Amino acid sequence: MPRSAGSRTGRTPRPPSPTCATAVSAARPSSPFPEPNRTAPTELPTPPGTSTPEHQTGALDVVRDSFAADATWHYPGDLPLSKVWHGRDEIIDEFLGGMGPLLVPGTMEIELVGTIAEGDRVMAEWTSRARTVHGAAYDNRCAGIYTVRDGRITSVVEYTDTRHVAAPLFPDHDDHRPAETE
Repeated sequence: MPRSAGSRTGRTPRPPSPTCATAVSAARPSSPFPEPNRTAPTELPTPPGTSTPEHQTGALDVVRDSFAADATWHYPGDLPLSKVWHGRDEIIDEFLGGMGPLLVPGTMEIELVGTIAEGDRVMAEWTSRARTVHGAAYDNRCAGIYTVRDGRITSVVEYTDTRHVAAPLFPDHDDHRPAETE
């Protein structure tokens, strides 16, 4: 029988990515992570070699600890970030952290719309909103299937409208596609 994420106790810092945390919380109903329909002002991890006060809060450590060392994250499409990301560090530092330079600091908000869990799989739906460094508004609705084993995320398959992602985040992306013919 599907179940939703557990309640927030406030003992652990809110992680930068409610979607990651919710997958784990669905497998651990007493988890302190956000419940669906809460908006969490969020900053994605900064690229490797940089340091911010957010790193010192431990929130990044909570997200990093949510993933198994050999986790994978499949991001669809043909965007510069589209591929299967391998390993916890690559997912956190390169994939999620690689988004930081594309967004105006302090503008990222993620709203967890809902979760459904069955066995070791959790389906999460969320919205992401931010202002991009190109001056565009980023407002996207996403879904992902998280596999959780032994309390850690081992796999994520994300579903999103990559054409919608390309317009505000990678405005020159369509310039590299062949022109369509009639």
